[in-house]
Amino acid sequence: MFRIRKSVVLAVILSFLLSLCVSAETEIPFEGEGTYENPYLISTAEEMYDFAEIVNRGYSFDGEYLKLTDDLILFDYRTALAVVTTTWIPVGSSFSVPFKGSFDGDGHEIRGVYIFSDKGMQGLFGYVCDGEIKNLTLSESFISGNGHYVGGIAAIVLSSDEGNHNKGLIKNCVNNAKVSNGDMHTGGIAASAVMVVDCVNNGDVTSESSWVGGIVNHACRVENCTNNGNVSAESEVAGVCYSTYCEQGHDYKRGVFGCINNGTVRYEENGFAISDISWSDIIDDCVNNGSVVNVTQEHVHEYTTTVVVPTCTEDGFIFYRCSCGDSYKGDITPATGHNEIYFGVNEPTCTTPGWTDGSKCSVCKEILSPAGEIPATGHSGEWIIVTEAQDGNDGLEQFRCTVCGEVLEEKVIPAVYIGDINSDGKITAADARIILRYAARIDNGWDDNSVIKLADFNADGKLTAADARQCLRYAARVDDYCSDFGVNIK
Repeated sequence: MFRIRKSVVLAVILSFLLSLCVSAETEIPFEGEGTYENPYLISTAEEMYDFAEIVNRGYSFDGEYLKLTDDLILFDYRTALAVVTTTWIPVGSSFSVPFKGSFDGDGHEIRGVYIFSDKGMQGLFGYVCDGEIKNLTLSESFISGNGHYVGGIAAIVLSSDEGNHNKGLIKNCVNNAKVSNGDMHTGGIAASAVMVVDCVNNGDVTSESSWVGGIVNHACRVENCTNNGNVSAESEVAGVCYSTYCEQGHDYKRGVFGCINNGTVRYEENGFAISDISWSDIIDDCVNNGSVVNVTQEHVHEYTTTVVVPTCTEDGFIFYRCSCGDSYKGDITPATGHNEIYFGVNEPTCTTPGWTDGSKCSVCKEILSPAGEIPATGHSGEWIIVTEAQDGNDGLEQFRCTVCGEVLEEKVIPAVYIGDINSDGKITAADARIILRYAARIDNGWDDNSVIKLADFNADGKLTAADARQCLRYAARVDDYCSDFGVNIK
């Protein structure tokens, strides 16, 4: 790549910037006197907005001191009803209105700085001339510009003294904001600064152009700083500071000292873990733990896809896998949930248990609500005469369940023989005498129907002397018993 002589490039840039340091006077509404011992105090988001407005109207706070007394939320996106747009104009928004004082964050945090600009000179601070920013953390913010100089804490922090380049310091600051630029000169802490000391960048830094550093793109000295963010640009990219070249006089060594890069550096041309040694005087005691990747030689993933359909309880997704082994899940489809159906109540029988109502999923068959068992009721029976005992023929009696009708037990009813009262198998005068005694009520209890059937020869439903007489006739063989009853009684 063709390079203009670096001393000429930087001399032109610095001469232009230094010519623009201005100051003005105005009434200051903050508590304090602006001195080192009694600095102006900024306690609220409203006062921070006032501070930026005062500087951008032309008052530079030259040689004065300000201190932050509390954490501030300049814009809370969580309570916003509209899409977040630009919410912050940098302190020192152009070269004509620099901040020239000392701003001490006193260990506090500023959140909610959102910048979406099509111009350069973007950051919490824009142009700082002969000033310093220290002890400050920037979080929950997004800074995007499209022009020269975009940084997290500040865009530019320079010195106006061409003979002694000792002014212009950022110290003990942390940037958690994402920083993006469509043009050149971009950094996580600052795009350009004289000295950056004890700072940490955790935000990703991206540029569509060149001259990009995780901490700062250009500085005279970078000391004890750590970059944890990923840094990417087309060219001239470094994990800490791309260039430390400066021509002004100073009483310190220029270069990068005691710094660490943990982020991934992605570039198309000229990418470095810490700094470009051809644009830096010294790189000393620095450590790189990140990757430096040339995207033109980087493997391009080609993924095959496998569709995993959702189930009742598990999300579905598309599984993407590259031949290199990289894989991920995407296009999540929520679990369908169970389709609950009910069993219904099943009543028990005499021998089979029933169950109370329960439910299951009709899709996966999982039991969602188990049914409770109802014990079998057991049989409830009674004796029923199936066949009456007849003269000479046995009868049948069964013990049946009155619920289900099952025959549980049965027994034979012995055959009966009319006239054989004493059950000796013969019809004799003894049988006739028994009939007479019951007919005359000499013996009691003869009204039992089963017995009456044996003695009621004339079938009139009563026991009388006529029945006894007939019994005697059969016993004496005067009448033929067999022809009348068809039973052989000897």
